[in-house]
Amino acid sequence: MTQPAPASSVLSPETLVRIRPGILTAEMDGETVLLDAESGAYSALGSTGSRIAALIAEPVSLGDLCRQLTGIYAVDSETCLADVTPFLEGLIGDGLVDVAG
Repeated sequence: MTQPAPASSVLSPETLVRIRPGILTAEMDGETVLLDAESGAYSALGSTGSRIAALIAEPVSLGDLCRQLTGIYAVDSETCLADVTPFLEGLIGDGLVDVAG
Protein backbone atom coordinates (compact mmCIF):
# COMPACT_ATOMS: atom_id res chain seq x y z
CA MET A 1 0.00 0.00 0.00
CA THR A 2 1.46 3.36 -0.98
CA GLN A 3 1.40 6.39 1.26
CA PRO A 4 -0.29 9.52 -0.05
CA ALA A 5 2.08 12.28 -1.06
CA PRO A 6 2.46 14.98 1.58
CA ALA A 7 0.40 18.08 0.90
CA SER A 8 2.36 20.85 -0.73
CA SER A 9 2.73 23.98 1.29
CA VAL A 10 0.81 27.01 0.09
CA LEU A 11 3.59 29.13 1.54
CA SER A 12 6.70 30.11 -0.37
CA PRO A 13 9.49 32.54 0.56
CA GLU A 14 7.60 35.23 -1.41
CA THR A 15 4.28 34.71 0.41
CA LEU A 16 3.22 37.63 2.59
CA VAL A 17 1.87 36.60 5.99
CA ARG A 18 0.42 38.59 8.87
CA ILE A 19 -1.63 38.22 11.99
CA ARG A 20 -5.19 38.34 10.72
CA PRO A 21 -6.89 41.71 11.29
CA GLY A 22 -9.19 41.58 14.31
CA ILE A 23 -7.11 38.98 16.15
CA LEU A 24 -6.48 39.99 19.74
CA THR A 25 -2.97 39.64 21.13
CA ALA A 26 -1.91 39.68 24.76
CA GLU A 27 1.24 38.99 26.73
CA MET A 28 0.80 36.48 29.54
CA ASP A 29 3.64 35.02 31.59
CA GLY A 30 6.18 35.79 28.86
CA GLU A 31 4.07 34.25 26.11
CA THR A 32 1.97 35.87 23.43
CA VAL A 33 -1.60 34.67 23.17
CA LEU A 34 -3.46 35.12 19.88
CA LEU A 35 -7.26 35.04 20.19
CA ASP A 36 -10.06 35.14 17.65
CA ALA A 37 -12.94 36.38 19.82
CA GLU A 38 -15.51 35.44 17.16
CA SER A 39 -14.57 31.79 16.74
CA GLY A 40 -12.90 31.22 20.10
CA ALA A 41 -9.73 29.96 18.41
CA TYR A 42 -6.57 30.80 20.29
CA SER A 43 -2.92 29.90 20.50
CA ALA A 44 -0.41 30.46 23.30
CA LEU A 45 3.02 30.99 21.76
CA GLY A 46 6.35 30.34 23.45
CA SER A 47 9.26 32.74 23.18
CA THR A 48 10.15 32.00 19.55
CA GLY A 49 6.50 31.97 18.48
CA SER A 50 6.02 35.27 20.30
CA ARG A 51 8.94 36.75 18.37
CA ILE A 52 7.42 35.53 15.12
CA ALA A 53 4.04 37.03 16.08
CA ALA A 54 5.69 40.40 16.69
CA LEU A 55 7.44 40.22 13.31
CA ILE A 56 4.23 39.40 11.43
CA ALA A 57 2.06 42.07 13.06
CA GLU A 58 2.38 43.78 9.66
CA PRO A 59 2.60 41.84 6.37
CA VAL A 60 6.04 40.35 5.76
CA SER A 61 7.23 37.74 3.28
CA LEU A 62 8.18 34.36 4.67
CA GLY A 63 11.67 34.87 3.21
CA ASP A 64 12.10 38.23 4.94
CA LEU A 65 10.76 36.77 8.17
CA CYS A 66 13.37 34.02 8.06
CA ARG A 67 16.12 36.54 7.23
CA GLN A 68 15.16 38.43 10.39
CA LEU A 69 15.02 35.25 12.45
CA THR A 70 18.43 34.04 11.24
CA GLY A 71 19.84 37.34 12.53
CA ILE A 72 18.32 36.67 15.95
CA TYR A 73 18.73 32.90 16.34
CA ALA A 74 21.54 30.50 15.43
CA VAL A 75 19.68 28.93 12.50
CA ASP A 76 20.30 28.84 8.76
CA SER A 77 17.65 30.03 6.31
CA GLU A 78 16.80 26.54 5.02
CA THR A 79 16.15 25.22 8.52
CA CYS A 80 14.21 28.37 9.39
CA LEU A 81 11.91 27.92 6.38
CA ALA A 82 11.47 24.23 7.21
CA ASP A 83 10.51 25.03 10.82
CA VAL A 84 8.53 28.27 10.40
CA THR A 85 6.41 27.11 7.45
CA PRO A 86 4.43 24.41 9.33
CA PHE A 87 4.17 26.69 12.38
CA LEU A 88 2.54 29.41 10.27
CA GLU A 89 0.40 26.88 8.40
CA GLY A 90 -1.01 25.75 11.75
CA LEU A 91 -1.85 29.34 12.70
CA ILE A 92 -3.39 29.88 9.26
CA GLY A 93 -5.47 26.74 9.76
CA ASP A 94 -6.66 28.11 13.11
CA GLY A 95 -7.66 31.38 11.42
CA LEU A 96 -5.18 33.45 13.43
CA VAL A 97 -2.76 34.28 10.61
CA ASP A 98 -3.55 34.90 6.98
CA VAL A 99 -1.83 35.30 3.66
CA ALA A 100 -1.73 39.02 2.91
CA GLY A 101 -1.89 40.64 -0.48
